[in-house]
Amino acid sequence: MLLRFIFTCTLLLISSSLYAQNDADDILVGEINGEGVTYNELKDNFLNSGKQEYNLDELKEFLPLYLNYRAKLLDAKRLGYYDVESIQEEHELYSKQASYNYWLDQQIRPDLFEKYFERSKYELKASHILISPNFDQNIDNLDQALEKALEARQRLLNGDEFEQINAQYSSSRNGQNMGGSLPWLSVGTTVGPFEDALYSLEEGEISEPVETQFGIHVIRLEEIREKVPPRRTQHIFVRPTRDSTAQIKVYEVYKALQEGRQWKEVVSEYSEDETTKFKAGDIGWISYGTNYAASFIDNIMNLNPEKAYSEPFRSPYGYHIIRIDSVQSFSSEESRKEQLQEEFDNTPYFKRNNTFVINYLRDYYGDDIKNSVLGDFENYIITQDSVLISEFDLPESISSSIIYTFNEVNFSGNDYLDYLKESRGDRYRFQYTRQWFNNYLQDLIDKRILNLTLDEFPEFQEQTDNYMDGLVIYQINNDYMWSGETVDINELLKLYLNNINNYRLEERAYYHLITSQTDSALQKGVNFINDGNSPDSLRSNISGIAVNIDSTNTFTEPPFDRLLSMEPGSFTDTFSYRNRVAVLYLNEILPSRTLSFEEAFDRLLTDYQPTRERIWLERLKEKYNISFNMTRLEEAYNLENSR
Repeated sequence: MLLRFIFTCTLLLISSSLYAQNDADDILVGEINGEGVTYNELKDNFLNSGKQEYNLDELKEFLPLYLNYRAKLLDAKRLGYYDVESIQEEHELYSKQASYNYWLDQQIRPDLFEKYFERSKYELKASHILISPNFDQNIDNLDQALEKALEARQRLLNGDEFEQINAQYSSSRNGQNMGGSLPWLSVGTTVGPFEDALYSLEEGEISEPVETQFGIHVIRLEEIREKVPPRRTQHIFVRPTRDSTAQIKVYEVYKALQEGRQWKEVVSEYSEDETTKFKAGDIGWISYGTNYAASFIDNIMNLNPEKAYSEPFRSPYGYHIIRIDSVQSFSSEESRKEQLQEEFDNTPYFKRNNTFVINYLRDYYGDDIKNSVLGDFENYIITQDSVLISEFDLPESISSSIIYTFNEVNFSGNDYLDYLKESRGDRYRFQYTRQWFNNYLQDLIDKRILNLTLDEFPEFQEQTDNYMDGLVIYQINNDYMWSGETVDINELLKLYLNNINNYRLEERAYYHLITSQTDSALQKGVNFINDGNSPDSLRSNISGIAVNIDSTNTFTEPPFDRLLSMEPGSFTDTFSYRNRVAVLYLNEILPSRTLSFEEAFDRLLTDYQPTRERIWLERLKEKYNISFNMTRLEEAYNLENSR
């Protein structure tokens, strides 16, 4: 009975809280143009302005501002601001780029990170055959490389020895076989297509041919294991020598450690790694995939971290004694995710650029390049190379054929030609490259990115609408409050005449600031003026001199504070100014005077702005029947917070 009573009371408390919340949200706190403004609408817009929370005083201050904002939007719509071409163009540019960012933040980053996170749990050992047209004189193109890769794969499937197939089929670079056994790999340590293929395999499985920027690979996955955590590593390093000197030295160091000398002291005295010897030999976190030789990493990752230090060993760099300072661990899965998120954002796995998004969308929606049609198109365009692209036409067999499909929409050879005529109509056919087609695919998806975003994320519409409202508000504020072109000149003149003593120039210096990179050039400038020449002629007569002139401002900070105490026609001592040597030359001290209306115009515009805004808002309030009720606002706030 007691449990049931407590449960019932809890439900009643929750229910009463929800009812209080709902009742508060529906209370009308204002009205504009006959439409009520609820407490909930007010709160939402306050929080949308960038605030995280609110109190009653903040909402009271925000309510009239929000109603004025709504009135400005109504007036802007009435006056046709939403149809202004320049505003629409800026909105379109924003919406397109915002679409790319929305895909990145809402889908691509979470999607790719999830895959990155799962892969980061494992390390994979693999071997591969690599056939590269760039390094194999017997192969002209990727098609031939693919044919050879398929042949090598079939022989592996038939049970032929991997080393024999690798020696026979893999290309060579600088006499070194490009295929063979690879070090342990984990996420983000190799190029994307290779990694995707590798992580799709089971142990012992052989991949289909995989194309990367290096050529065509056939991959065999040897082993999968849980990832060995990175190790914070310190070392003592001895450079190799042609004789046994280095080996003798490293064992002397090892002996010193065994005799009980402190690690830091021994590193400082003996290590020949100048970049780390004064920080206890720290070379950072080491794991498979870091940029060191595989044998060096193996020695570190196979070392028992409980040992005080390793025995000496030789790597491709020289001789080392290793100390494991710590093994990476995380207090929770969440902290591990945070660390991986930081790594992920700094890898090629994720890039914040439009091309990266377009490539993702091609995979996401599906696309298909019709290579046979594209080949016919390119062969035809190249064989008639003396004609401009703008004067080029296709035979019907190519123009009507599908050359590309994206998101189940087909594009013909003629569609591609139209793009070329528009973008490269002044180019000749012999200038054609395959990159033009790649650019076409980018352009095609770029023109559709906004609609794709709105279809996939309907809530994105609110973001673009808010930006349009912001553009409109900026423009109408400029026209009614800030612009000198729309201000009532008579009102400015009245303000000027009634407050003329506020618009004055104080006593001030008319001076030249003379600067140069060298003392000698500056001295030539000083001598030039002392010889009776005008300082206004300095730049045309003395090379390496820069001159700034002012007669309207009164400066109180150094070095300009010296001017009012100088004699006309005199120089200051040399001083440093913005990484140049400089002097000030005083022409004369100008007396205080009243500014003309034209001179005071900008200051008048600023001073009149609050009055201008008040008059405009009063008109809007009357036109759109703006009213607000602070009592109801307080009632809604108290009801919401009653518990």
